[in-house]
Amino acid sequence: MRPDGDEAADIDIPAEEERMLARVLASLAARGAATRPLAPDGRRAYGDEMVALRDEIAEARLEDVPALVAQMERLQEVAATRGDLQTYLVDPASPYFGHLRLRERVAGRGEVERDVLIGRATFVDAAARVNIVDWRHAPVSQLFYRYTEGSDYEERFGERDVEGDVVARRTLTIENGVLLRVACPQGVWARANGAARWQRTDVPAHALAGGQDTAARPARGVLGAAPEGRQRWTAACPRSRR
Repeated sequence: MRPDGDEAADIDIPAEEERMLARVLASLAARGAATRPLAPDGRRAYGDEMVALRDEIAEARLEDVPALVAQMERLQEVAATRGDLQTYLVDPASPYFGHLRLRERVAGRGEVERDVLIGRATFVDAAARVNIVDWRHAPVSQLFYRYTEGSDYEERFGERDVEGDVVARRTLTIENGVLLRVACPQGVWARANGAARWQRTDVPAHALAGGQDTAARPARGVLGAAPEGRQRWTAACPRSRR
């Protein structure tokens, strides 16, 4: 475990993540308060339509299936962009489990830094700088699984080429709206539910070592010479030289 004397370095990353979580929860609460009276009916309407399409696809002729699937995908996209529905898709008790900080090189704008949170549903609040993406569907979530912190990336998302650097990559555990664990290359911070202090465990550094100067081989300058024991034996037995 990390000694208590290094508290200043230990608390920076968890404190940053707690501020991020507070901003996300405030955004979810504000959006939910504004839309809660209308959300259940809207959610039920979208759900009924998608179930009906699903049943229709199961019984449709083969040539009609692509059009029905495209219709369902459009309906899902519309539902995912509605703020009132998003509030119910994102669970405030555990809104996301990953945090990416990206520094992208954007044509005409130079380098742009942004935070992307990886969760189980999509929620965007541009004014509050909250951007949660669904790990299953959002192309940007691929960066979380393909790249490590400090890596540069170059990907093609749809018709757009993107490139930049992964400034930070962190895995988080959030339960009941409380941050309990942060894991990243700098270390792992954890605390029991309700505890005020973080405990840090350093991430072990694993390095592969080569076999230089460990293999049995003749001394330098005598490569190809017979071992000393064989030299003595051949001197005693001249016929063996033939």
